[in-house]
Amino acid sequence: MPSLRPLHGLDSYATATKLSVDTIGIVTLPSDGAEHFVLAALKFTLKYGQYEVHVFRSEPGTWTRYVLLDAKLNAHGMALGPEKVINLGGGKIGWVDLWQGILMCSVVDENPVLSFIPLPTLLPANQAEFNQNGFTNGRPFRDVVVVCSTADDGGAIIGCVEGEICTRRVAVETPDVSGAEVLSDSELWLHLIAAGQEDCVEYLGLRIITWARPVSSDFWHRSYLLHVDEILADSRPSHSTSDIMSADNLNNLTLKELITCFPTMSMVDGDAVYLLCKGQLEDQKAWVVTVDTRNKTALELVPFSSRGSYFSGMNFTPCALSKYL
Repeated sequence: MPSLRPLHGLDSYATATKLSVDTIGIVTLPSDGAEHFVLAALKFTLKYGQYEVHVFRSEPGTWTRYVLLDAKLNAHGMALGPEKVINLGGGKIGWVDLWQGILMCSVVDENPVLSFIPLPTLLPANQAEFNQNGFTNGRPFRDVVVVCSTADDGGAIIGCVEGEICTRRVAVETPDVSGAEVLSDSELWLHLIAAGQEDCVEYLGLRIITWARPVSSDFWHRSYLLHVDEILADSRPSHSTSDIMSADNLNNLTLKELITCFPTMSMVDGDAVYLLCKGQLEDQKAWVVTVDTRNKTALELVPFSSRGSYFSGMNFTPCALSKYL
Protein backbone atom coordinates (compact mmCIF):
# COMPACT_ATOMS: atom_id res chain seq x y z
CA MET A 1 0.00 0.00 0.00
CA PRO A 2 1.55 3.37 -1.03
CA SER A 3 2.20 5.71 1.88
CA LEU A 4 4.03 8.87 2.88
CA ARG A 5 6.50 8.92 5.73
CA PRO A 6 7.87 12.22 7.06
CA LEU A 7 11.61 12.25 7.68
CA HIS A 8 11.92 14.26 10.85
CA GLY A 9 15.27 15.91 11.30
CA LEU A 10 16.36 15.73 7.63
CA ASP A 11 16.59 19.52 7.33
CA SER A 12 18.50 19.92 10.56
CA TYR A 13 20.93 17.12 9.67
CA ALA A 14 21.54 18.55 6.19
CA THR A 15 22.12 21.99 7.68
CA ALA A 16 24.46 20.74 10.39
CA THR A 17 26.55 18.67 7.97
CA LYS A 18 26.27 21.19 5.08
CA LEU A 19 24.75 18.64 2.75
CA SER A 20 23.09 19.70 -0.49
CA VAL A 21 19.64 18.16 -0.93
CA ASP A 22 20.35 18.08 -4.68
CA THR A 23 22.77 15.18 -4.08
CA ILE A 24 20.27 12.96 -2.23
CA GLY A 25 19.27 9.69 -3.88
CA ILE A 26 16.93 6.96 -2.66
CA VAL A 27 16.97 3.15 -2.82
CA THR A 28 14.01 1.02 -1.75
CA LEU A 29 14.59 -2.33 -0.04
CA PRO A 30 11.62 -4.76 0.07
CA SER A 31 12.09 -7.04 3.06
CA ASP A 32 9.81 -9.32 5.14
CA GLY A 33 6.66 -7.82 3.63
CA ALA A 34 7.71 -4.28 4.58
CA GLU A 35 9.46 -1.79 2.35
CA HIS A 36 12.51 -0.12 3.81
CA PHE A 37 14.60 2.51 2.11
CA VAL A 38 18.03 4.10 2.12
CA LEU A 39 18.86 7.74 1.44
CA ALA A 40 22.36 8.73 0.38
CA ALA A 41 23.91 12.17 -0.08
CA LEU A 42 27.31 13.19 -1.41
CA LYS A 43 29.61 15.87 -0.01
CA PHE A 44 32.95 17.14 -1.30
CA THR A 45 36.15 17.07 0.71
CA LEU A 46 39.34 19.02 0.02
CA LYS A 47 41.11 15.95 -1.41
CA TYR A 48 40.87 14.83 -5.03
CA GLY A 49 38.80 11.67 -5.37
CA GLN A 50 37.66 11.73 -1.74
CA TYR A 51 34.03 12.30 -0.76
CA GLU A 52 31.78 11.99 2.24
CA VAL A 53 28.78 9.75 1.67
CA HIS A 54 26.00 10.26 4.22
CA VAL A 55 23.59 7.32 4.40
CA PHE A 56 20.21 7.24 6.15
CA ARG A 57 18.65 3.81 6.69
CA SER A 58 14.93 3.70 7.48
CA GLU A 59 15.75 0.86 9.86
CA PRO A 60 17.07 1.83 12.41
CA GLY A 61 16.34 5.40 11.25
CA THR A 62 19.83 6.85 11.72
CA TRP A 63 22.50 8.52 9.59
CA THR A 64 25.98 7.10 8.99
CA ARG A 65 28.88 9.09 7.54
CA TYR A 66 31.51 7.39 5.38
CA VAL A 67 34.70 9.00 4.07
CA LEU A 68 35.47 7.22 0.79
CA LEU A 69 38.21 7.54 -1.79
CA ASP A 70 38.28 6.54 -5.45
CA ALA A 71 41.90 5.75 -6.27
CA LYS A 72 41.65 6.57 -10.01
CA LEU A 73 40.14 10.00 -9.44
CA ASN A 74 42.73 10.67 -6.76
CA ALA A 75 45.63 9.56 -8.97
CA HIS A 76 44.56 11.80 -11.84
CA GLY A 77 43.67 14.79 -9.67
CA MET A 78 40.06 14.81 -10.87
CA ALA A 79 37.24 16.61 -9.07
CA LEU A 80 33.65 15.89 -10.05
CA GLY A 81 30.74 18.31 -9.95
CA PRO A 82 27.60 16.12 -9.85
CA GLU A 83 24.56 17.64 -11.55
CA LYS A 84 22.04 14.84 -11.03
CA VAL A 85 21.49 11.60 -9.09
CA ILE A 86 20.37 8.31 -10.63
CA ASN A 87 19.37 4.92 -9.19
CA LEU A 88 21.54 2.27 -10.83
CA GLY A 89 19.73 -0.75 -9.40
CA GLY A 90 21.19 -3.37 -7.09
CA GLY A 91 21.33 -0.87 -4.23
CA LYS A 92 23.65 1.48 -6.15
CA ILE A 93 23.37 5.25 -6.43
CA GLY A 94 25.15 7.24 -9.13
CA TRP A 95 26.13 10.91 -8.87
CA VAL A 96 26.49 12.21 -12.42
CA ASP A 97 28.97 14.83 -13.58
CA LEU A 98 27.63 15.36 -17.11
CA TRP A 99 31.01 16.47 -18.41
CA GLN A 100 33.14 13.66 -16.98
CA GLY A 101 31.42 10.64 -15.47
CA ILE A 102 29.39 8.85 -12.80
CA LEU A 103 30.52 8.33 -9.21
CA MET A 104 28.86 5.07 -8.16
CA CYS A 105 28.36 3.72 -4.64
CA SER A 106 26.54 0.66 -3.28
CA VAL A 107 24.86 2.52 -0.45
CA VAL A 108 23.07 -0.53 1.00
CA ASP A 109 26.35 -2.19 1.98
CA GLU A 110 27.71 -1.88 5.49
CA ASN A 111 31.09 -0.97 3.99
CA PRO A 112 30.29 0.97 0.79
CA VAL A 113 32.92 1.51 -1.89
CA LEU A 114 33.17 4.26 -4.50
CA SER A 115 33.83 3.51 -8.17
CA PHE A 116 33.96 5.76 -11.21
CA ILE A 117 32.32 5.25 -14.63
CA PRO A 118 33.78 7.65 -17.22
CA LEU A 119 31.32 9.08 -19.72
CA PRO A 120 32.03 8.92 -23.48
CA THR A 121 34.44 11.55 -24.78
CA LEU A 122 32.67 14.82 -25.52
CA LEU A 123 31.99 15.76 -29.13
CA PRO A 124 34.51 18.35 -30.41
CA ALA A 125 32.46 21.54 -29.95
CA ASN A 126 31.40 20.55 -26.43
CA GLN A 127 34.95 19.51 -25.54
CA ALA A 128 36.12 22.98 -26.57
CA GLU A 129 33.40 24.50 -24.35
CA PHE A 130 34.52 22.37 -21.39
CA ASN A 131 38.19 23.20 -21.91
CA GLN A 132 37.39 26.89 -22.06
CA ASN A 133 34.88 27.22 -19.23
CA GLY A 134 35.59 24.22 -16.99
CA PHE A 135 32.85 23.10 -14.62
CA THR A 136 29.90 24.94 -16.12
CA ASN A 137 26.44 23.45 -16.47
CA GLY A 138 26.58 20.49 -18.83
CA ARG A 139 22.80 19.90 -18.93
CA PRO A 140 22.12 22.02 -22.05
CA PHE A 141 24.30 19.58 -24.01
CA ARG A 142 24.02 16.22 -22.31
CA ASP A 143 21.88 13.86 -20.24
CA VAL A 144 22.40 10.53 -18.50
CA VAL A 145 19.54 8.25 -17.42
CA VAL A 146 18.88 4.68 -16.36
CA VAL A 147 16.70 3.04 -19.01
CA CYS A 148 14.09 0.51 -17.85
CA SER A 149 15.78 -0.23 -14.53
CA THR A 150 13.42 -2.81 -13.02
CA ALA A 151 15.99 -5.32 -11.83
CA ASP A 152 17.49 -5.32 -8.35
CA ASP A 153 20.60 -7.21 -9.38
CA GLY A 154 22.55 -4.29 -10.75
CA GLY A 155 21.56 -5.16 -14.34
CA ALA A 156 20.41 -1.65 -15.23
CA ILE A 157 21.23 -0.04 -18.58
CA ILE A 158 22.76 3.46 -18.51
CA GLY A 159 21.89 5.70 -21.42
CA CYS A 160 23.80 8.84 -22.43
CA VAL A 161 22.69 11.41 -25.01
CA GLU A 162 24.67 14.39 -26.25
CA GLY A 163 23.75 17.23 -28.58
CA GLU A 164 26.41 19.22 -30.41
CA ILE A 165 25.89 22.50 -32.24
CA CYS A 166 27.80 22.08 -35.50
CA THR A 167 29.40 25.10 -37.16
CA ARG A 168 31.90 25.79 -39.92
CA ARG A 169 34.32 28.67 -40.04
CA VAL A 170 34.19 30.52 -43.36
CA ALA A 171 37.34 32.49 -44.10
CA VAL A 172 37.03 36.01 -45.50
CA GLU A 173 38.66 36.03 -48.92
CA THR A 174 41.77 38.19 -49.06
CA PRO A 175 42.01 40.13 -52.34
CA ASP A 176 45.08 39.52 -54.48
CA VAL A 177 45.76 42.62 -56.59
CA SER A 178 49.01 41.38 -58.09
CA GLY A 179 47.34 40.63 -61.41
CA ALA A 180 45.45 43.92 -61.70
CA GLU A 181 46.68 46.74 -63.92
CA VAL A 182 44.02 49.23 -62.75
CA LEU A 183 42.45 49.62 -59.28
CA SER A 184 39.41 51.84 -58.99
CA ASP A 185 38.58 53.70 -55.78
CA SER A 186 35.36 51.69 -55.42
CA GLU A 187 37.32 48.44 -55.47
CA LEU A 188 39.80 49.77 -52.92
CA TRP A 189 36.98 50.73 -50.56
CA LEU A 190 35.67 47.18 -50.75
CA HIS A 191 39.16 45.84 -50.08
CA LEU A 192 39.53 48.10 -47.03
CA ILE A 193 36.20 46.94 -45.64
CA ALA A 194 37.08 43.27 -46.26
CA ALA A 195 40.47 43.71 -44.56
CA GLY A 196 38.74 44.69 -41.31
CA GLN A 197 36.40 41.69 -41.28
CA GLU A 198 36.95 38.52 -39.29
CA ASP A 199 36.15 35.02 -40.45
CA CYS A 200 32.45 34.26 -40.08
CA VAL A 201 30.84 31.14 -38.62
CA GLU A 202 28.20 29.21 -40.54
CA TYR A 203 25.59 27.35 -38.48
CA LEU A 204 25.15 23.77 -39.69
CA GLY A 205 22.56 22.53 -37.18
CA LEU A 206 22.51 20.05 -34.32
CA ARG A 207 23.78 16.50 -34.28
CA ILE A 208 22.80 13.94 -31.65
CA ILE A 209 24.71 10.91 -30.41
CA THR A 210 23.44 8.27 -27.97
CA TRP A 211 25.40 5.67 -26.01
CA ALA A 212 24.43 2.74 -23.77
CA ARG A 213 26.07 0.29 -21.36
CA PRO A 214 25.09 -2.08 -18.57
CA VAL A 215 26.20 -0.91 -15.13
CA SER A 216 28.45 -3.96 -14.84
CA SER A 217 30.18 -3.33 -18.20
CA ASP A 218 33.51 -1.63 -18.81
CA PHE A 219 32.70 -0.09 -22.21
CA TRP A 220 30.08 2.11 -23.91
CA HIS A 221 28.32 1.06 -27.12
CA ARG A 222 27.28 3.76 -29.56
CA SER A 223 23.58 3.45 -30.30
CA TYR A 224 22.80 6.19 -32.83
CA LEU A 225 24.37 9.23 -34.47
CA LEU A 226 22.17 11.58 -36.49
CA HIS A 227 22.10 15.15 -37.75
CA VAL A 228 19.03 17.35 -37.55
CA ASP A 229 18.84 17.37 -41.36
CA GLU A 230 18.17 13.62 -41.26
CA ILE A 231 15.16 13.91 -38.92
CA LEU A 232 11.89 13.57 -40.84
CA ALA A 233 8.35 14.43 -39.77
CA ASP A 234 6.05 11.53 -38.95
CA SER A 235 3.34 11.05 -41.57
CA ARG A 236 0.50 11.02 -39.03
CA PRO A 237 -1.53 14.27 -39.23
CA SER A 238 -1.43 14.90 -35.46
CA HIS A 239 2.36 14.83 -35.56
CA SER A 240 2.97 17.00 -38.62
CA THR A 241 5.88 19.35 -38.03
CA SER A 242 4.71 21.70 -40.78
CA ASP A 243 1.31 22.21 -39.11
CA ILE A 244 2.73 22.76 -35.63
CA MET A 245 5.65 24.95 -36.64
CA SER A 246 3.37 27.22 -38.67
CA ALA A 247 1.49 28.06 -35.46
CA ASP A 248 2.44 30.57 -32.77
CA ASN A 249 4.51 32.74 -35.12
CA LEU A 250 7.15 30.09 -35.77
CA ASN A 251 6.80 31.07 -39.44
CA ASN A 252 7.27 27.57 -40.82
CA LEU A 253 10.74 27.21 -39.36
CA THR A 254 12.36 23.84 -39.82
CA LEU A 255 13.74 21.89 -36.88
CA LYS A 256 17.22 22.93 -37.99
CA GLU A 257 16.30 26.62 -37.71
CA LEU A 258 14.90 26.35 -34.18
CA ILE A 259 17.09 27.01 -31.14
CA THR A 260 17.56 23.56 -29.65
CA CYS A 261 19.15 22.26 -26.46
CA PHE A 262 18.61 20.08 -23.35
CA PRO A 263 18.61 16.68 -25.11
CA THR A 264 16.86 14.23 -22.79
CA MET A 265 16.86 10.46 -23.18
CA SER A 266 13.67 8.54 -22.40
CA MET A 267 13.80 6.46 -19.21
CA VAL A 268 11.54 3.77 -20.76
CA ASP A 269 12.61 3.77 -24.43
CA GLY A 270 16.31 4.03 -25.21
CA ASP A 271 15.53 5.04 -28.82
CA ALA A 272 13.53 8.14 -27.85
CA VAL A 273 15.20 11.50 -27.26
CA TYR A 274 13.43 14.72 -26.30
CA LEU A 275 14.68 18.12 -27.50
CA LEU A 276 13.72 21.51 -26.10
CA CYS A 277 13.15 23.99 -28.96
CA LYS A 278 12.32 27.66 -29.44
CA GLY A 279 11.95 30.02 -32.34
CA GLN A 280 13.72 32.92 -30.57
CA LEU A 281 15.50 33.26 -27.22
CA GLU A 282 12.89 35.69 -25.92
CA ASP A 283 9.89 33.53 -26.87
CA GLN A 284 7.58 32.59 -24.00
CA LYS A 285 6.52 29.33 -25.63
CA ALA A 286 8.81 26.39 -26.27
CA TRP A 287 8.33 22.92 -27.71
CA VAL A 288 9.41 19.48 -26.59
CA VAL A 289 10.15 17.47 -29.72
CA THR A 290 10.21 13.68 -29.46
CA VAL A 291 12.76 12.14 -31.82
CA ASP A 292 12.91 8.44 -32.68
CA THR A 293 16.67 8.06 -33.10
CA ARG A 294 16.37 4.58 -34.59
CA ASN A 295 14.14 5.71 -37.48
CA LYS A 296 15.35 9.35 -37.53
CA THR A 297 11.81 10.64 -37.19
CA ALA A 298 10.19 13.49 -35.25
CA LEU A 299 7.20 11.80 -33.62
CA GLU A 300 5.63 14.50 -31.50
CA LEU A 301 5.87 18.22 -30.75
CA VAL A 302 4.31 19.35 -27.48
CA PRO A 303 4.08 23.07 -26.57
CA PHE A 304 4.60 24.45 -23.08
CA SER A 305 5.22 27.82 -21.47
CA SER A 306 8.88 28.75 -21.04
CA ARG A 307 9.63 31.98 -19.22
CA GLY A 308 12.98 33.68 -18.76
CA SER A 309 16.26 33.07 -20.52
CA TYR A 310 16.30 29.97 -22.70
CA PHE A 311 19.54 28.60 -21.28
CA SER A 312 18.79 29.51 -17.66
CA GLY A 313 17.40 26.06 -16.93
CA MET A 314 14.87 23.40 -17.83
CA ASN A 315 11.16 23.90 -17.31
CA PHE A 316 10.40 20.20 -17.03
CA THR A 317 11.66 17.19 -15.10
CA PRO A 318 11.94 13.83 -16.91
CA CYS A 319 10.45 10.82 -15.15
CA ALA A 320 9.11 7.34 -15.85
CA LEU A 321 5.40 6.71 -15.22
CA SER A 322 3.83 3.29 -14.83
CA LYS A 323 1.98 2.09 -17.94
CA TYR A 324 -0.97 1.34 -15.66
CA LEU A 325 -1.56 5.02 -14.84
